[in-house]
Amino acid sequence: MSWRSLMVLLMAAALSWQVAADPPPQWPQQALDKVDLALGQYQRQAAAQQLSGVVISVHDGDSLRVRDVHGRVHRIRLAFVDAPEIGQAYGMTSRDGLRQRLLGQQVTVSVLERDRYQRQVAQIWLGDTDISLWQLQQGAAWHYRSIAKNKQNSAAYARYRAAEFNARHSRQGLWQQRDAVPPWQFRRQ
Repeated sequence: MSWRSLMVLLMAAALSWQVAADPPPQWPQQALDKVDLALGQYQRQAAAQQLSGVVISVHDGDSLRVRDVHGRVHRIRLAFVDAPEIGQAYGMTSRDGLRQRLLGQQVTVSVLERDRYQRQVAQIWLGDTDISLWQLQQGAAWHYRSIAKNKQNSAAYARYRAAEFNARHSRQGLWQQRDAVPPWQFRRQ
């Protein structure tokens, strides 16, 4: 095992130890960026399928379409987050922010599975930026903990949890509303 791999594992272990802490710790941004980069490389290598392509449309804050290098269009659902529905408060703003960031951009897609609507559930990477994490940092989505707790590694889970906590604490995006309704509750109504 290389020195770099050992450091990444130690940093990931330190983050995962903090999962149970409430509230999540305030880590120095430089350290978090290094862990994100290392985790991103690891997660991309571990994905069942990886493809590259251009984002051709954004439906809402957690679903989009990517045209790959062979011309095939892939319907993608962002992994581990749930954004407000279009008809819900902040839904169009979440979509518009994601659209502005990704439309026409070359991305890497790390497919994890297919959902019941046959969309590819995936992590989208714009360079070294994990777009699901970015949505949380913008206050444009919830960490989908009920799904993530069984499918996301503990270090990434802790990082996503901390990103949502920080957005809530600083009242960014949808967290400007004190009574923000999670999309899974909105869909049930």
